[in-house]
Amino acid sequence: MSTSVQASDRKERQFTGTSNASMRTNLNDKLTKLHVKHQAEIDFLEDMRSFSKQRSTIEREYSQNLLRLVQQFLAKRDIKDPPGISSMDRSENRGLMEIWKMLLQKTEEAARARMNVSEMLLSQVSEEMRQQKRIKEQSFKRLIESAQKMNSEILESVKELVTCKKTYGDHAKVCADARQKFTEAETRIRKGDRKLFESTQSLEKTYNKFAERLKQCQMKTTVARNDYLLAITTTNAHLYKHGSEDLPALMRAMDGEMYEKSRHVYMLYAQIEADAANLVKAQFEDLREQSYMVNRDYVVECFFHKNPVLRDRVEYRFEAHDKDSVISLSKDHGAEIYLEKDARKWAMRLAKHQESIEVFQKQIKGVKSVTSAYTKNPEFGTSEAFSEAQQKIAEMEESIREVAVKVTRAEARLAALREVGIDVGRWIEKAQEKVRGERPTSDISAGDRPVSSLLSVTQDLGASEEWLETSSMSSRSGFEDGMSIGSARSEAGPKHCVALYDYTAQRPDELSIKTDEELEVLEWDDGDGWSKGRNQSGLEGYFPQTYVRAVSPSSSPRSSSIQQVQLMINSHLTGPLQDLGSESLHQDVEILNGTGLSNGDTDTLTHIPSTNREVTGVTMLRALYEYTGDDEDELTFPEGAELELINTDEGVDDGFWRGRYQGREGMFPAVVVEIISNGMNHSSSFCESLTPILDSTLVSASPFTSPSPSSMGPSPVTLHDTTPITSSTHYTLSKLHPTSVQLNSAPRVRVQPNTPEGELERTWRNDSFEEYDDEEDEASYV
Repeated sequence: MSTSVQASDRKERQFTGTSNASMRTNLNDKLTKLHVKHQAEIDFLEDMRSFSKQRSTIEREYSQNLLRLVQQFLAKRDIKDPPGISSMDRSENRGLMEIWKMLLQKTEEAARARMNVSEMLLSQVSEEMRQQKRIKEQSFKRLIESAQKMNSEILESVKELVTCKKTYGDHAKVCADARQKFTEAETRIRKGDRKLFESTQSLEKTYNKFAERLKQCQMKTTVARNDYLLAITTTNAHLYKHGSEDLPALMRAMDGEMYEKSRHVYMLYAQIEADAANLVKAQFEDLREQSYMVNRDYVVECFFHKNPVLRDRVEYRFEAHDKDSVISLSKDHGAEIYLEKDARKWAMRLAKHQESIEVFQKQIKGVKSVTSAYTKNPEFGTSEAFSEAQQKIAEMEESIREVAVKVTRAEARLAALREVGIDVGRWIEKAQEKVRGERPTSDISAGDRPVSSLLSVTQDLGASEEWLETSSMSSRSGFEDGMSIGSARSEAGPKHCVALYDYTAQRPDELSIKTDEELEVLEWDDGDGWSKGRNQSGLEGYFPQTYVRAVSPSSSPRSSSIQQVQLMINSHLTGPLQDLGSESLHQDVEILNGTGLSNGDTDTLTHIPSTNREVTGVTMLRALYEYTGDDEDELTFPEGAELELINTDEGVDDGFWRGRYQGREGMFPAVVVEIISNGMNHSSSFCESLTPILDSTLVSASPFTSPSPSSMGPSPVTLHDTTPITSSTHYTLSKLHPTSVQLNSAPRVRVQPNTPEGELERTWRNDSFEEYDDEEDEASYV
């Protein structure tokens, strides 16, 4: 019995302590949150004050430096108002210096506006934040004591509640014990359960005692319960008032006027900035309107007004010698012939000077078109090349100015001659006709050509002696020395190329090409891998540079066919001439550069009957391009590699040769190598295989004037072929191009018309073709 009562008391004490501790913890948490809120607001006010102060310092330093800068430039020169110009309205014209002075003044006003911003930020914003911080700190110290007092009152109310609760619990336990005893006594009476020596009266007396005790305990329990309930009601009411009224009022008192003052500071800050910005905007909008009226003509007129010496023109007068009364040009005393001569000379100079200006203008147009292409597509060039092009344009413009001075001088001289009665117009017309006759016969205007073509036009137009007298030739020479911009090629680049593969244009500015197609190179560039060219149909465009092979004029497909025939002849005619026999050359042959092989003649070479020409000596080849074999039977070698030729075909004439490279044998295309040393033995059957090619060579030959036999060199061996030829067949003797393949100790073949009956005289020599110095013969070679 006593053990259970002690356990109940321990639980009640634990509950009481827990209730007080939980409430105290709750109230302390609230105070902590108020401290945190107060500190955050204090930090905010400090940040606002510090920011405004530092911003004020920056604005003050900026405005001071700006004012110092403006004063420095205002004091640098005395800018006066422009003079009045009667011919120009002052209200509609402004000068550069006038607008410059206005710009400095507007900047000074903007600087002073920023100075005002600095002062207002410091005096109003920063100071207001400092005062709010001080007020808030003072009010928090005062109000935190009130908050602690409120918490004490709440804890006291909770303490009373806990006491009532404890009293109620004690009475409830005593009442429960009394009820239990009363129940036991009542049960014994009802059952008559009496103990030994216990009477019924004694049992009733015990029942009555427990009944009275139970009644008293129930009364005390009821009173304690009522007190506990009333304590709960009052405590809850206290807590509600604290949470709904006291705590919000406390927080409101802690905040004070911080929010109202902060709102005012924000609005003030925005207003300060807006006013300053509007002031600067108004000032510089006015400056913009004034700047629209800047007029160069007005400035120049003001400058002339201040410096009248610039309008003074020096004019020379004729000073007669002694008593000479003639003061103008005269035809007397036979001077007319000299005036006519002078008119003819200056008319020619005028025509050429005018032509020079036109050429320079077209060149400038062409270069500008290239620079504009670079501006739109910078990947087509470099900034250095663009700068160089701009410099060349400036040089050509200076050349135009120099030539224009000479044009003015010539026109003035011719005008004076016209006044004296010289027919200047006739000489000018003849000079212009002569200059037009010296123009290149091209359908393409110089202004539409690439830079390299423009250079050639300039050179052609400047061929005469009097043309070279102009001082613009120095600029032209500098321009022709090699200006390149974007993808425009220089003069050092190739002028022709041959397509190695087919390519289909992917863009409008590209050019579709076919294998073995000959192209004229307009722009050759080693940078981006694209070149520009023109095909035989006149179409222009860009194509991949790796798809073509650059060739010289003698290395074009036409001359390539000739060189292949020449190589084949050189590789087979090493034996005595009598071993060949006239039957091996039964068609008229001309193995010379420029004979006129068509583009399709190279196909003829691939149809020579296969003779499986074995190599008994050592013939070395050099790779013109890198080649990678497609299968195990093909060789792989880099550009410049040296190979040993084994044979030129293996029963199938497919354009592949067999050779050896680094000890490995295999096939490779013949077009990617060149012969550097010859060591082959040959059979006479080669001459028979050469016949179709020689026939096709003769078809397109041009007229030729045969040189004298003495010019052909010593001891020629002459073979006569009685094969008749038609009267329409012509032959041309041309010099070998320097790039032709020359094989040591290899004979050469020259074909001449011999007699009107059509016999051919073939001259065989072991040395190379001699050079012809005669101008007439030289002309027939081209």
